[in-house]
Amino acid sequence: MARSEALGIKRLEDIVFVVNDLERSTRFYTGSLDFALTAQSGEALEAKSGERTRVFEAAGCRVSVVQPLTPTSNAGRYLKRHPDGITTLVFEVADVAATFGVLESRGATMVDDIAWSERDGGSLGWFDITTPFGEGRFRFLERRGWTGPNPGLDAVALAAESNRFGFEQYDHVTSNFLTLKPMLLWCKEVLGLEEYWDIEFHTDDKAGGTDHGSG
Repeated sequence: MARSEALGIKRLEDIVFVVNDLERSTRFYTGSLDFALTAQSGEALEAKSGERTRVFEAAGCRVSVVQPLTPTSNAGRYLKRHPDGITTLVFEVADVAATFGVLESRGATMVDDIAWSERDGGSLGWFDITTPFGEGRFRFLERRGWTGPNPGLDAVALAAESNRFGFEQYDHVTSNFLTLKPMLLWCKEVLGLEEYWDIEFHTDDKAGGTDHGSG
């Protein structure tokens, strides 16, 4: 049975993608998908983090693409162990302190305490937890009158209308596992999610004659 306490998730706001070639990703998102480049890292953030970030958006879909500038940066260390990949899913929540409290009570592994940033009368609060998605993290973020890019990022003036393919919002997230039970238990017991859909169309008992599959 799913836990009753709600995390207050409003939407999947952002996907953080670490890559070796930021220019290639820029061409893909702006040229092929017609996302708009809306923000990018400033010199101060790049010097501090050893990373370069660009943010691409289409309606409610946002992707933050990160390239290491130094091998000792978080992105650099990640790419030593993995190919290009998603490192963080960012969820906007109604009350980040309440979300923190619920997750802590359920035994979630917190990476850090809630961090706050203030700007132009608005505030932004967030924290990360570890997940069964390998080294992937979930970030929970609350906006209180905060508009514009996240801390350390500079807004980019939009040259023209984009999103000609009509992206609206993220529908779902897919990930492959060698065994599903630990992930299912974590989603139910820690996140408090309920099972929504069961897919079996690729398993051997449903699709005979195939040499591999998932479900």
